Amino acid sequence: EMLTLAAHILERRIPLFEEYLEVGRDIRWRRDHGKSIETPIAYFRRVPYLVPARAGDHKAIWELNRHQHLVVLAQAHLLRPDARYLAEIQTQMESWWQENPFQYGINWTSALEVAFRALSWIWIFHFVGRHFDAAFRRRFLSSLAQHGLHLERNLSVYFSPNTHLLGESLAIEALGRLIPEFPRAGE
Repeated sequence: EMLTLAAHILERRIPLFEEYLEVGRDIRWRRDHGKSIETPIAYFRRVPYLVPARAGDHKAIWELNRHQHLVVLAQAHLLRPDARYLAEIQTQMESWWQENPFQYGINWTSALEVAFRALSWIWIFHFVGRHFDAAFRRRFLSSLAQHGLHLERNLSVYFSPNTHLLGESLAIEALGRLIPEFPRAGE
């Protein structure tokens, strides 16, 4: 089943909400694919993510950006080593970094979503990080550190604080414990 899912993901058919989203060659990470609405690259606090007419369904956008499908590729690589899995992870992450600079865009508006993505990336790194070249590994870890910094300074204290804070705290703890070379990891 894992290898079948991975084959779909390699074809850019991402499993979301019990169906497949065909994202095409160039993934639009800030787009509500169902409504064809795309949010701009703007400082995250200026993105009107709660206005469906301007942003579409933010939850549909965020689901793709949790990168759980990339964890599937990493797991598939563990089951059956294949350079295509690693190349697809790298391609999609580089695309994501290009479209979602640190703290810009809808994918930075919810700290809980940043936490979910960081947790996915931690699993990816744990499973296959040693297979990436040094430059990509540095970029990967640098972006993970940015996720931790964003979480530290933007906790959901006023918005769904109970469940959101639990997820955000888990991601911060995981980042600090699993990647101790991060600045401020001990804190």
